[in-house]
Amino acid sequence: MSGAMYGTPYTACAQPAVAGGHQFVHTAVPGPGGYQMVAAPGTLPAACVTSQGALHVQPLPLGSVATWQQPPAVATQTFVAPHVPAPRPVIISAASEAAHAAATTSASASDTAFVESKISQPGVLVFFSKTYCPFVIKAKEILANLRPRPVMDVIELDVLGQPRHGPMQQALRAKTGSSTVPQAFVNGTYIGGCQELSSLHSAGQLMAKLQQLGCRFS
Repeated sequence: MSGAMYGTPYTACAQPAVAGGHQFVHTAVPGPGGYQMVAAPGTLPAACVTSQGALHVQPLPLGSVATWQQPPAVATQTFVAPHVPAPRPVIISAASEAAHAAATTSASASDTAFVESKISQPGVLVFFSKTYCPFVIKAKEILANLRPRPVMDVIELDVLGQPRHGPMQQALRAKTGSSTVPQAFVNGTYIGGCQELSSLHSAGQLMAKLQQLGCRFS
């Protein structure tokens, strides 16, 4: 009973050994404990397996023996996808982005008037901001830790729908030479951005600078 595949029933035909001219047909059936041998009744005509996966019984001449043969293996072909290199990220420097925006974006009269009206507020630290900018977040932390706290008007440009280096930032650029945020003003005087606020705070001069410019505190 050679040539059986795991999980597939197979049959081997024995030589005639039973009175009446019939032969036993032995079938191996896969089960929980492995292949189990099953002997067909003695009155069953001689038979054999003719295809894998199903038992086909057909009479054979007395004394003949048929051998089950494993079907030929089907050739397989492995597909290897061609290597496609990952796209390289396009890196744009902040300076290049700001320069490009300055050349292609301009502030309208209403944008300029809005910026001027904010900057001219008396006694208020006017802070132009964008909520996601890490430099803005750092500058806000410095100002929030001041005691007493300065009276502030925070203008979130992204909340107003302004794009990166958009028209209102171009209006700021016309006044300060920079379109980046944050930008802080008191009584129309430009204090600086995150670097300037951080430097003044580290030197212990930020509170004195705000008082000198006439900022109110709460």
